[in-house]
Amino acid sequence: MSRVKKTLINARVNIVFYAISMVVAFFSRKIFLDYLGADFVGLTGTLYGVLGFLNIAELGVSTAVGYTLYKPIFEKDNNEINKILSLLGYIYKKIAIIILVLGILISFIFPWMFADTAFSFGVIYFAFFAFLTSSLIGYFFNFHQILLSSDQKNYIITKYYQGAFIIKLLVQIFLVYFFKNYYIWIVVELVFAILYSIILRKVVKKEYPYIETGLKVNIGILNEYPEVIRKVKQIFVQKIAYFVLTGTDNILIYFFANLKSVAYVGNYQLVISSIMTLTGNVFAGTSAAIGNVVAEGNIKNIKKIFWEMMVLRYFVASSLFITNYLLINKFIFLWLGDEYILNEELLILMLIIMVLNQIRVPVMNYLNAYGLFSDVWASIAETLINLFISLVFGYLWGIKGIFLGTIISMGLLVIFWKPYFLFKNAFKTGVLGYWISNFWLILPFLIVFPISKVVFGKQILEIETFMDWVLIAIQLVLFSSIFLMCLFFIFNKGFRDLSNRLINLINTKF
Repeated sequence: MSRVKKTLINARVNIVFYAISMVVAFFSRKIFLDYLGADFVGLTGTLYGVLGFLNIAELGVSTAVGYTLYKPIFEKDNNEINKILSLLGYIYKKIAIIILVLGILISFIFPWMFADTAFSFGVIYFAFFAFLTSSLIGYFFNFHQILLSSDQKNYIITKYYQGAFIIKLLVQIFLVYFFKNYYIWIVVELVFAILYSIILRKVVKKEYPYIETGLKVNIGILNEYPEVIRKVKQIFVQKIAYFVLTGTDNILIYFFANLKSVAYVGNYQLVISSIMTLTGNVFAGTSAAIGNVVAEGNIKNIKKIFWEMMVLRYFVASSLFITNYLLINKFIFLWLGDEYILNEELLILMLIIMVLNQIRVPVMNYLNAYGLFSDVWASIAETLINLFISLVFGYLWGIKGIFLGTIISMGLLVIFWKPYFLFKNAFKTGVLGYWISNFWLILPFLIVFPISKVVFGKQILEIETFMDWVLIAIQLVLFSSIFLMCLFFIFNKGFRDLSNRLINLINTKF
């Protein structure tokens, strides 16, 4: 099966499943807020933030191992694949033990951390250790799924993960509606994590019967892959920086505000992250495809596809910013009520973070494909900048300051350093052309955004029902997307190349 075909299958499956899960997720969020309360939703968000902090022990392993798998998958070297998976399993088991110990240690500070909450520590500890157990299951039993990702078969993971996610939410909705019990909600989270793990392990074994799931390994296997271990250490630091950028916001919001604020911001983050995840699912498999392109070594084709990916991400980021800025507040109002609406400044800051997360993807995918992880100092500097600014600005301006810290530190890395590092070490050219090209990638947005505000502003103010919102949303998406596509086609060669690629693909298929 070709790279393009696998990418299209991933996109199709991901869109269908994610569309369903997104509808269920929004409906369940409303039920959970109404029947369990904003404080409980904020509590779970904060605990998941703490769990994210614990999971930094893994950061770097899956990326480094995924990079190592591209070549043996391409060459169908089953023996080498088994050895690499064994290495991953060995490392993951050690990491799981570290996370368990850290989880137990960090739980000792909960009486101080949650001193002002209305929840009993029985609920807090039960929730935390249930979430922790769910996470550890993946380290011990589900590490083989990395082979699906590296082989551009994310659609298999999606079918089972999103399917389990949808059923889990439906069960939680039913039980919460009738029992309104925190413990029942938490138990369902844990039970479905176990079921998903069992099912996925069987699926992977069926897809790759040559995998030796019971292979015994020892520390000696580390000596066979010194390059992987070196890259794991490099990526580890970089991933910590990215976690600080994106994963600590809920914890900081809790410290500088309260659990309700975590829930209120979380409502917007759910909308934005749902769209971001859907976008990521549409592009699922492209990182593995880029890895295969880089492995082939045709530098002209490598650069051509890079610019196609860049313009595609800018198009997506521009569309998402315009539609979210104009529509999200009305959606929150219709979905949850007027009291959950945040001010415009916070919305703009969250959308800027969303845009930076979109446009960073092609550069990061290429750095991963080339195995360029050695710029550890940049990630350390980014982490320190983010923490310092977020803490100072958070103290001065609250939630707005926390988001500003993320934007400033992420912007320095995404816009300046990472592209420079990629062009210098992979493309062997200067980066000035990249920065100049970014102006032409931003220009369509600068034209379409104010025009969209003028054209749709009054209609959006008059929205009273979900049906009104859907109709306006369709019109806005079509208007802004078509307008953006026309301008990208005029201003950008990468978009013209991408259009020709899609046209040729359609002609070939039909």
